[in-house]
Amino acid sequence: MLALMALRDEAFVEYFARIVRRFPVVVVDECQDLSAEQLAIIRGLDRFGMRFHFVGDLNQSIYGFRKADPARVQKLLNDLNFRELSLTANWRSSQTIVNLCSDLLNIRRGNGNPEIEPLKPKLIQYQKCPSELMQRITELTKGYENVVVVARGHRTLQRLTRGRVLNPVEELAMSCVSVESNNLEAVRNAINTFARWLASKLALEVVPMSLHRPIEIDSTLVWRQFIFNCLKFLSTCGASDVELTWKQWAALTKQGIRQLSCQPFMLAEIAQKLADLNEVNLIAPKGLGAEKLSTRLTCVEQQP
Repeated sequence: MLALMALRDEAFVEYFARIVRRFPVVVVDECQDLSAEQLAIIRGLDRFGMRFHFVGDLNQSIYGFRKADPARVQKLLNDLNFRELSLTANWRSSQTIVNLCSDLLNIRRGNGNPEIEPLKPKLIQYQKCPSELMQRITELTKGYENVVVVARGHRTLQRLTRGRVLNPVEELAMSCVSVESNNLEAVRNAINTFARWLASKLALEVVPMSLHRPIEIDSTLVWRQFIFNCLKFLSTCGASDVELTWKQWAALTKQGIRQLSCQPFMLAEIAQKLADLNEVNLIAPKGLGAEKLSTRLTCVEQQP
């Protein structure tokens, strides 16, 4: 809004003239997602002589939630006499995907990447447990070097790999085990999970979207390092051993958590609140006490 106000103010005429001299041509990517305000700014700069090169596809607009309207973009293209140059080669997708999208949009088919192997989708259904799918998926993907499993979220992946969503105690165990993983993403998830568990357990007031960081801590980096140190300490107490039974794990981890408040890496800003961990209780998930963690946390890769 400030930019629009300045464009309408005579006091800034020379300022915008200098900007146009410095940037005579501006390239705008994903032009289909330009908002009404951004389009107005472009019109204002055009009056000063700035020229624009747009890259985009009006059929791919996804920012309707912020009132991006492809029709408004098209009107600007017409008003400013843009010349359209079609990109008909798609290097990201196979010919099958290009054909499908073209048919859905009722447009002329372009060229897909011939180096991408055309594959027909397969529908796999399970009878009782979602984790039944994994063996079949493994069989279907043999022979491929790079395999990606795409899901709506982590909980969906949990159901595929373990049959159901983990409860809080199981999530805590997963974070303790995953901190020793070779997989960096698994370690990140472990840190996030333990931070969430700790904030919930102590009813901490946290900063949103900042790793459940307590408001008393100014640095997310400091908080992340603290959480990592906590998990590594619990690992030394035996909490990362998947050969333990759940009953054994709960007993060892409970003692480790109760010792966190007196460790040298403790943060003074929340030391008093963390003292409540001295009385924390932890019990094995119902019905799993005699089972090993490895039978439940099957997809965790440990350090050798």
